[in-house]
Amino acid sequence: MSSLLNSEPHHPLFVYGTLRPGQSNYGRLVKGRTLTEQPATLEDTCLLSCGSFPMAVAPNQVPHHFEGATPCNWEIRGELLTPHPFHYVQLLYELDDLEDYHPHDLRNSMYHRVERLVRTDAGAGVVAWVYLGNPGYVQANYPLIPDGDWVAFRLRVREGVR
Repeated sequence: MSSLLNSEPHHPLFVYGTLRPGQSNYGRLVKGRTLTEQPATLEDTCLLSCGSFPMAVAPNQVPHHFEGATPCNWEIRGELLTPHPFHYVQLLYELDDLEDYHPHDLRNSMYHRVERLVRTDAGAGVVAWVYLGNPGYVQANYPLIPDGDWVAFRLRVREGVR
């Protein structure tokens, strides 16, 4: 495990896709390892569907092929997770692996773990770790998720409505 993880700030995590409660990676990686989980919103970010998982991108990283496409609302719905201190470093290590994040090789990382301000539903602003997509990995066939909610999007897809 990287000593870098031990020296980084222990921020909560904002998750917006398969790590959200009820989604495919939650039970395997997150469940039982947090102190709190609360609904939150990440602003100034757009959400794309990569098929079985989403990718969040910052406004300055939205690929040009999306210009004129269905606009997104620049907000992403998710959960703010506060990991239990006992699990923090191991959890972050496992999430970095899941997200293909390599802090010493950002160019070849599918996601970058960055500090961003998120807002809880109670209105509090909290600095959290967020995995944002590497623009080099975005493909032209990745559709925008206009409402920024992966869980709602997956439900619409299952019901045949987008």
